[in-house]
Amino acid sequence: MRKSIAAMFTLAIALISTGVSAQTLQANQALMAGQQIYSSNGNYKLVLQASDGNLVVYRVSTNAVIWATNVLGSVSSNTGAVMQTDRNFVVYGDITNPASYRWNSGTGAAVVDTAAYLKLGDDGSLTIYSGAGLKVWSTPGEACPNGGRLELYPVCAYPGPFQQTVPVPACNWSEAAASAASMNGYVGPCR
Repeated sequence: MRKSIAAMFTLAIALISTGVSAQTLQANQALMAGQQIYSSNGNYKLVLQASDGNLVVYRVSTNAVIWATNVLGSVSSNTGAVMQTDRNFVVYGDITNPASYRWNSGTGAAVVDTAAYLKLGDDGSLTIYSGAGLKVWSTPGEACPNGGRLELYPVCAYPGPFQQTVPVPACNWSEAAASAASMNGYVGPCR
């Protein structure tokens, strides 16, 4: 058992790229201290901070923290966050030493899923997917990407004899209009 764990960590080190830029970490890939990955729209980045080992999702435009492990520790050349084949995402002080884990997603299972992966979404969320494409775990993303503010818009739902004005949360008027259209309504109070 210890030999297979050690082999996994050795494999993880071998799979590390020097310039990670994709929005995913595949099973047995690691994000090392100082490295980052970006969402496909480029609005968010996941960083394993070289200064303190904290794993953080930032909004690129403002450098605002969207999510973080808030686990700090000393950093070495072996400090990394590994997407494991058991579907667990783990931050290690030293990826060659399983006992040095600092944080994990809590999704480890008695499986070997070599197609599992972690994805940084276009809303700043981190999501673990199984090889079958099923969502295993996720952090919350921003309700309104790019720093927008969620607001309530009055929407007249189902105009006619059963119409009613309902508050619809949306990031902008266009989103409110799309929600209104799904209710055969319009943005604004019923008349």
